[in-house]
This record gives sequence, structure tokens and C-alpha cells, in this order.
Amino acid sequence: MTSLDVCTDPHECPAFACKKTRDQIVLEFEAEIGSYAIKNEKYPELSVMEWVLDRDLSEASKNPPFIGKLVIFLISILESFLKKVS
Repeated sequence: MTSLDVCTDPHECPAFACKKTRDQIVLEFEAEIGSYAIKNEKYPELSVMEWVLDRDLSEASKNPPFIGKLVIFLISILESFLKKVS
């Protein structure tokens, strides 16, 4: 009977070899997300979500509700204060 070695750590297992580095995977994914054609084909839900969020954000920035106007006003006051302090 032969014994079977089971690798539990891919970094120490001689039978396991990464095809791509982490950086290569990140670059490849960013290229896919940056291309509308690939993104629409591989990640259609992401494209829909971007469209909905972009539409909602652009509409909200054109005509913000009262609380949005209040937040914008408070941020502008805080910015003015920080400019004076620094």
C-alpha cells in the first residue's frame, strides 16, 4: 500500500504552483472592470448596479432633499472652519 501526501498549505506544497501572482490577478480584474464590453458580459449585475447608482446620484445632486442640503451646508461650514484653523 502506498501513502498519500495531502497538502494543507499551498505555499509549502511541492505539487501546487500558482499560475498567476496576486498582482497579475488584480491587474487582470481591473482591466476587465475598466472595459465596458467585458464588464457587461462577465458582470452584468455590476453594470446594472452602476447604472442605477449613477442615475440616483446625478438626480440627487441636481435636486437634493432637505437633509441633503443640510449636510452640504454643514460640510461647507466645516471646510471653512478647517481652512481658518490650518
